[in-house]
Amino acid sequence: MQSKTIMRSLLVLLALSVSATAVSAPPDHSGPNVIRYEDFFVIRIADFDEGKQVIFGTHMLNFCNNIFDFETASIMDVSVPEDSNRINQMATGEVFASVWDFPEFSCARFLTEDPLAEGMATFRLTDNDVNTFLNTDNVNANAFGMNARGNMFSPGGVPLRFKLVWHVVWDGVDGARTFNEVLKISLR
Repeated sequence: MQSKTIMRSLLVLLALSVSATAVSAPPDHSGPNVIRYEDFFVIRIADFDEGKQVIFGTHMLNFCNNIFDFETASIMDVSVPEDSNRINQMATGEVFASVWDFPEFSCARFLTEDPLAEGMATFRLTDNDVNTFLNTDNVNANAFGMNARGNMFSPGGVPLRFKLVWHVVWDGVDGARTFNEVLKISLR
């Protein structure tokens, strides 16, 4: 009998809280809207100066044979109340990654050459203005980038420590003149 009374009380409290939420409007200054979800995550970061690239979220042998087995990441989008076009984004997770000793995207090479290393990598990608192209009068610098690390293996099975640091700042309009990038791909 006591458990039925407790259950009814909880249901009444739940009903009251749901109905109160449904009829009340948000405060005048409710702050940013936050949306969390999981989605496919595939990204390629190429270092043309060092002649390397890293591909996150898929196996290139599969991709180049039209097998699209993309991995997923946890993503959070935050809208900025002061600028309706601006969205801050953060993606995190652990995905398969491969490091290659050529910077160009070439399925002919992915299918015939071994990567320098491959394995699982934990990453965090951030972007303070995903829709920068919508903000032509942008007053903030668009900053985005990624940090990643993991334990990988060479084709011969040698364990290697992988680290990637990639940070970009630009005005979102003039890519050639204001694009400042730091990129380091490390295998040890």
